[in-house]
Amino acid sequence: TEWRMNFFRTYYADENSDQEYGAWNPNKLISFHQTPCFGKVQFAGKAAEITETDDTATGPHGCSADTLPSLTVPHCDNGHGTATINKRLGTLASDFPEATVDLCYTDTTLELTFEAQRETSYLVNKTFVNNDPLWMWSVMEAFISTGDHDPTEYLEFEVAPNNMIWTGFIHNPNKDFSTKATAFIDDWDTYPITSATTRDVDAQTWKSVVSLPLTMFNVEAPEGTEWRMNFFRTYYADENSDQEYGAWNPNKLISFHQTPCFGKVQFAGKAAEITETDDTATGPHGCSADTLPSLTVPHCDNGHGTATINKRLGTLASDFPEATVDLCYTDTTLELTFEAQRETSYLVNKTFVNNDPLWMWSVMEAFISTGDHDPTEYLEFEVAPNNMIWTGFIHNPNKDFSTKATAFIDDWDTYPITSATTRDVDAQTWKSVVSLPLTMFNVEAPEGTEWRMNF
Repeated sequence: TEWRMNFFRTYYADENSDQEYGAWNPNKLISFHQTPCFGKVQFAGKAAEITETDDTATGPHGCSADTLPSLTVPHCDNGHGTATINKRLGTLASDFPEATVDLCYTDTTLELTFEAQRETSYLVNKTFVNNDPLWMWSVMEAFISTGDHDPTEYLEFEVAPNNMIWTGFIHNPNKDFSTKATAFIDDWDTYPITSATTRDVDAQTWKSVVSLPLTMFNVEAPEGTEWRMNFFRTYYADENSDQEYGAWNPNKLISFHQTPCFGKVQFAGKAAEITETDDTATGPHGCSADTLPSLTVPHCDNGHGTATINKRLGTLASDFPEATVDLCYTDTTLELTFEAQRETSYLVNKTFVNNDPLWMWSVMEAFISTGDHDPTEYLEFEVAPNNMIWTGFIHNPNKDFSTKATAFIDDWDTYPITSATTRDVDAQTWKSVVSLPLTMFNVEAPEGTEWRMNF
């Protein structure tokens, strides 16, 4: 994988001054979210090699790599692939009331058609709305992650017979749900995420046609790529019965979140080839591929790489009060040390707490994405001089913030995301030491990978 990032600082000379904006790689629009301007970040070291493992080894979940189901997903012009949900979680018996999920992709979306058979109750809580705990009743679900490894960050999507949906990015760093957190998606129109659900009571079926944008997975062309997924159904024979659980690939623990049990999904077609483009071409932001800054990030045992924030958004002038971001990685984390110079105000809103709009005041920021393309889904991290932080996954499908949505991260202890901020008023500086888990980027070994970032 390869990554993209950018880094920013907002600054007030004093409480009566206008806000000023600086960046590692600025643009002409005074917009932090022009993703073609995100710089290129290379992680030092060789890309992790696939080592020989015992594919027959299982954990308490009972899944092994050599018995995972596999599925090929074609372009929708060429049909669909089908995952069948008919095995029970716990016993693994194949007598669960069957459901199917048909999958195909378009140039911009992943299309899923869920269909449940032998439905006798259609049991829902009629008071529930989107993102209420629908799984307590009758639902069908998809768990979706890019990459071929056991995921630590993935989409959970649920749909109920009354067309209510549940959507969120799950952080599951131990891959067994012993520690977990959710960044909820609740702006479905912006993504857009759509579902259309119908029922045929006489036939004892219900069906939901779902569309998910590829941009929410930070994917531009899925052809030839490998993903990990699992699919589930919850079922009640009637309102007095116990809930039953079925899966495409079940486990012995009656847990949907055992990611070593996620099946293998191959998107049909050849992997997209890099085409010759005019790297000098710019948009209204003024950035071009051939002038993007680059940075090498070493393991923390070997030092750090430094991004310098000293250019103004808008004018691009290099007279902005300087800040630096030192980066290195450990076996489990990405470490960032922000340091601001020439600080004269330390201006914050003292009533604000984490995830309030800190950017209206003095902050330093990092925008971080895996992959070497202009990202459409990325982390925004901010820290203020009083150690308040803002964290969320940004969906920016047009790459220019003309359409946008945020899945907020608000369970910082679980990830864990940590920051320790100090100030030296005499030296006119403030500094924040930040740690982000690699698992939140669904990355196990960053060595040899490229990212995109801005600061």
